[in-house]
Amino acid sequence: MIDNQAKITIFNVGKEYYGMYGMGIPSDLEKFILLPVSKKITNKK
Repeated sequence: MIDNQAKITIFNVGKEYYGMYGMGIPSDLEKFILLPVSKKITNKK
């Protein structure tokens, strides 16, 4: 992206598990699935 002169910015989404839910590795997904917020996102109860 830098080579293509794309604009790179940062955005604070919050502390881990309070806005950000891991780095995308399988163990993060397993933890996320157990959180109430995952049910909210998928509309599952």
